[in-house]
Amino acid sequence: MNAARKKTRLRIRRPRLRRKTASARRRRQKRARTRNKAVQRRLAKRLRRLRRTALDPQRDNGEYERGRAEGYAAGIYAGGEQLVERNMPPDTILPNISVEQIIAAGIPRFRESFKVLHPVQAVYERLQTALSSHRPFSLVRLGDGELLVLAQEKALPIEEVLKRGEFLPQAGVRVPDLSARDLVAQAVAKANMVGVPANRLPNFLLLLSPALAANEIDIMHLEATYSTVNYMLLLAGYLRLLMDGRRTVVVGNRADALTEHLRAAGFSVCDPVFPVNGIDDVHNAIQQIAAREFDLALVSAGIPAVVIAQQIAEKFGRVAIDFGHAADSIIKGEAQI
Repeated sequence: MNAARKKTRLRIRRPRLRRKTASARRRRQKRARTRNKAVQRRLAKRLRRLRRTALDPQRDNGEYERGRAEGYAAGIYAGGEQLVERNMPPDTILPNISVEQIIAAGIPRFRESFKVLHPVQAVYERLQTALSSHRPFSLVRLGDGELLVLAQEKALPIEEVLKRGEFLPQAGVRVPDLSARDLVAQAVAKANMVGVPANRLPNFLLLLSPALAANEIDIMHLEATYSTVNYMLLLAGYLRLLMDGRRTVVVGNRADALTEHLRAAGFSVCDPVFPVNGIDDVHNAIQQIAAREFDLALVSAGIPAVVIAQQIAEKFGRVAIDFGHAADSIIKGEAQI
């Protein structure tokens, strides 16, 4: 009897234990969901704060500026003081002498390797002489886009070019495009003057020599000026002198707007050539240019401008300037011509 009673009790208790276990499991799951939601809320709050900080660094109570200052100081050390340390003789220090002083003292030793750039006045004089004597002259410019295109599979692997040059499709070239590389290289080699970057950044001056040399172009043999010479000519008032009394054609995606501004300023400007849809549209642009009567061409067409400007001089015997974003400065009213 007692055994039967005990079995009955056990049979009665088992469902209760199962219900209690299921209930506990549900409670644990509910607590876990609550914790997950709390974590998600904290993460979302943190993400919103980070986004606000990116747009307005001052909202981060100085954390952004502190991090920026620390990163800047670390970069200055790694790129300057640490290099001095590595090159010091053993058991010596160099107090009271700054990195800038060390660099200034050492640069003259490389004088034979200096590449002299034509100042803007000299560039203007060359352009003015070519216009007056009706001789062809092409002024092209190399920035990060042109140098990355030149570097394809020669100075840099395609993967690295893609990584550094996400903007290249907007500039007129979709990497990989080795035919574009060869077109730009040919144009640079044939141009009368080439604007080159002076800032020592990875995609600018530090890529200039490797990209040119990989395409069998010797930087030391180029007639070179600054890659910002387009702005220099505009801001110094030389562009007005070049255009005065001459017919100009404007080439590029904003050629219509720039033509309107130049005509409003009293210059003789023929019908614009636009749009230029990337490097594959160079041939079409050249055909349209052939139908224009002009003395001077201003080409603002991204990377294809290098090829177009050089071909204008070669095919039509005219003067052409790779005008770049200086066109936008005029259109936006940031610079007066």
